[in-house]
Amino acid sequence: MLNDLTNKAVIVSKDEGKSWEVFRTDFTPSVIDHHPTVENLLVAHDKTKLKLYLSKDFGKSFEPILADLNIADFYWGTGSVYDSDGTMFAVANNADGTQAIYSSTDYFASRDSIDSAASQFAVVDDFYFYVKKSTHTNHGKNDKDLFISFDRSQAVKANFPPSMDDNPTTEFYIADAGEGQVFVVVSHHTNETNLYVSEHKTGNMALSLERVLYTNQASYDTISWMDGVEPFADFQAIEGLQECS
Repeated sequence: MLNDLTNKAVIVSKDEGKSWEVFRTDFTPSVIDHHPTVENLLVAHDKTKLKLYLSKDFGKSFEPILADLNIADFYWGTGSVYDSDGTMFAVANNADGTQAIYSSTDYFASRDSIDSAASQFAVVDDFYFYVKKSTHTNHGKNDKDLFISFDRSQAVKANFPPSMDDNPTTEFYIADAGEGQVFVVVSHHTNETNLYVSEHKTGNMALSLERVLYTNQASYDTISWMDGVEPFADFQAIEGLQECS
């Protein structure tokens, strides 16, 4: 499948490129994304107008979804056991510069609000993450709080050790997530980067390793693995150590 931005068209082949069909659209199909498991389902995102469209017939026709919102990004479900075929997530721009996050289990025929004033969002397997401006009154205006959802449950605020209260954050990097635990690299205003690990399926975070080597060429105002540049943290998670006899 190809998207023709100039002529506003979707170009489809069902025989590995031997033949092609051209379907005109009344929007700019900036991004086209296939459903991960349902063959004929597509979502198209018009980044020029911030609108989202759903096709149930492999691009022949599209219908608008979330038409009342300005959609900055969207995600299919990940195939998690907690997702249905209709699971989707969407991020909408608000007038005040924040972003509203929505979820759905029916391709956005209906929707649920995850948060109305976030700044970034990411979905990874059974987890999703988002960032909000910190509620700490003694921190700078750029300080952030991280929220984590386990198994598609309501997101909880990541609770870092009290020693971090006076050491505000500029960036979170989700270094690893699986089996109910999250490894988070946190960059501080002091140019210090530490690794924290969550308790099993809770937002309680413990310091795992101080002064981790971490680099990211993208903006610091983000959950960094959502940027186009691949970040890097120098650590390796292991299952455990075997006792020597």
